Amino acid sequence: MDNYIVKRISCIVLSLLLTAALVLSIFGITGIALFRSTSFIVSKSSQYSDAIAKSINSEIEQQMPVSKLTLQDCKAAIDGGVCDYIVSVTAKNIAHKNANDFSLDTALYNKIYANLTSAAKGKDISISADEIGDIASLEVDVINSVMAQMDTNNIAYISLFYSKFAGAAVLVSVALVIAAIFLLDFVNSGRHRKNSYIGMSFASAGAIDIFASLAILRFGTGLQFSQNEVLSSIVADALQTVLKLQIPCGAALVLVGYLVLFFNYRYFSKKNVKVREQREVNAKMREDYMRHYEQKNAPRPEPKLGEREEHLIDF
Repeated sequence: MDNYIVKRISCIVLSLLLTAALVLSIFGITGIALFRSTSFIVSKSSQYSDAIAKSINSEIEQQMPVSKLTLQDCKAAIDGGVCDYIVSVTAKNIAHKNANDFSLDTALYNKIYANLTSAAKGKDISISADEIGDIASLEVDVINSVMAQMDTNNIAYISLFYSKFAGAAVLVSVALVIAAIFLLDFVNSGRHRKNSYIGMSFASAGAIDIFASLAILRFGTGLQFSQNEVLSSIVADALQTVLKLQIPCGAALVLVGYLVLFFNYRYFSKKNVKVREQREVNAKMREDYMRHYEQKNAPRPEPKLGEREEHLIDF
């Protein structure tokens, strides 16, 4: 009896461990895969390129000195190509935890210089290359002052996904998943009872992934990840994508869990039917044997009074 209780408690503990390891491994794998992908961060950052351009143009309006080029020409130099470049560099800085510094960015300077030169030629404005260079340098400084407010090298949970701890935690959780399944098989001596615990663990892990993600998406919308609103929005949007990805992953775990439980139930149902049929066969054989035994070994009936009793004598 004590051995049975120890086995059942061990199975419960192992199933809880398997559930926790599945949740951690799924979240860790998806988070690391997405946040360590520069293209993912770029795609999220590009959605806020208009907000970034608006912030830059607002500073240009305040700091741009009077020149032969109009204020509108200077603002137009920050075109789509320049914004895409700024977003791309910012996304890479987020992904690699680098400071967002454009002060010595020659490529950015050349793009703005080319746009200003094109605007001057298009309007037939007589302006020297040095004057265009001064305006381009000032615009680069403005962009650097605006984008430097995005503290891309100090975002806590992105740094977590990039840390060795996150990679080690995922490896440990995957190892625990394999170990828990192996130990459940060992404790149950390879019998199908282990599938009940494994199926419930997968289904429970999936349900936790789904409902926890929905709860965070519902009640965690006001979280701030940076003092800069644009950067905070980019990071929050990226995290929401990771959380939304947990929902289909959780649904897949639930499906796997219920499939395991279904086939396990089907196995035991068939086994119970066979056991019931065998018991019925055994019971019928027992009844037939007892009936034959009783008939063969039944005592001879007592003679009736006045009835002549005959004995056969064998000589």
